[in-house]
Amino acid sequence: MGTSNDEYRDAVLRHQIGVRRFSAGLNKRVAELLEENDRDLVEKLRVRLGRFKGQEIDFTSKKWKDLIANITLERRESLLEAENMITPELKTLAVMEGVREINLLTEAVPIKLSFNEIPDSQLKAIVTERPFFGHRMKEWFAALSNTDRSRLTRSIQLGMIQGESINNIVRRVAGTRANSFKDGDLSIARRDARTIVSTAVNHVSNAARDEVWKENADVVPAKIWTATLDGHTSAICRKNDGKGAPLGNNKLPDGVSPLDPINSTLPAHPNERSVWTGYIDGLQMLGSRPFVLTSSNNKIDFRKMAREQGKSIKDVRADWARKHIGEVPAQTNYPEFLKRQAVEFQEDVLGKTKATLFRKGDLSLDEYVDSVGNEITLKQLAETKPEAFMRAGLEPEDFL
Repeated sequence: MGTSNDEYRDAVLRHQIGVRRFSAGLNKRVAELLEENDRDLVEKLRVRLGRFKGQEIDFTSKKWKDLIANITLERRESLLEAENMITPELKTLAVMEGVREINLLTEAVPIKLSFNEIPDSQLKAIVTERPFFGHRMKEWFAALSNTDRSRLTRSIQLGMIQGESINNIVRRVAGTRANSFKDGDLSIARRDARTIVSTAVNHVSNAARDEVWKENADVVPAKIWTATLDGHTSAICRKNDGKGAPLGNNKLPDGVSPLDPINSTLPAHPNERSVWTGYIDGLQMLGSRPFVLTSSNNKIDFRKMAREQGKSIKDVRADWARKHIGEVPAQTNYPEFLKRQAVEFQEDVLGKTKATLFRKGDLSLDEYVDSVGNEITLKQLAETKPEAFMRAGLEPEDFL
């Protein structure tokens, strides 16, 4: 059995799998909303461009300005609809993350202890009022809308100036069926919207937990930057992994290297995956208590232990804290963390076959994704890594 800090850190990392799934689900809903609205917009664009057929285009005319205004207005309303859809979801996430963090700390700490809770209103305000990566969420969507408007206007005007057919202009805006409409102007905004959602989820999750720690800085005096270490980890996250920042008026605990700058924030970049983990200070938590009650209602009498061991109460408390609460967990990358988890958890994260390849086939997590982060299928793995299947007791031909 590990110490409180070890168990707490693993619990946080396990929980982040759920947070990422929440992010993926929210992104799917945003994508479906925008794709549906885009299909409607494309049909309207086709009809409206048809009204200019055979006419000389006057880009200063009211008719042309109305076309651009109507198209870009509908697009802006579509993005606003997406923002309005995710805002309440993120507020719910903020409250749940605050509650969840207190539960994680309560479960990790082996003594009876009450943690200060955070008002729901304070947690919900994170979503709309606290900037992430330089802007508040409404400002990110406003910037996305403005960029999208300029891109669409330029693309449509370019096609009209060059005398392109309506089909060609629509194709440039919407993309091609052969590429699943991922090569048009509209797809850029959809990708950017997904990036905003993913980054916002990371921001809300980390910020909500940060609020809990700041209100309980007597137990959690510092927070530690914890990266998902694989082939796609950014340089800044590799650099900051395992480094920390003090909370409240505390000093950084011994053994924790300081962040540089010390006030570094998460998310540090779009599509951030790193998380903050709290550091539980056992000695500070015990303070000058002569005894504590454990979570199982057993009384630990430090005064009695000090007499029996011929030590000071302070030393006895320090020994107990080191043994049960622990110190800063050793830096552990994500693959090492995953190897320590139960088979059921590995299969939940990777799927049954990939979890078997991970355990028995000596496949690293890097080999499950390509250079741009897309997941590699079992068929592709069987074609390129047949030896891993054989090591794991699987027939690669069964997956081709």
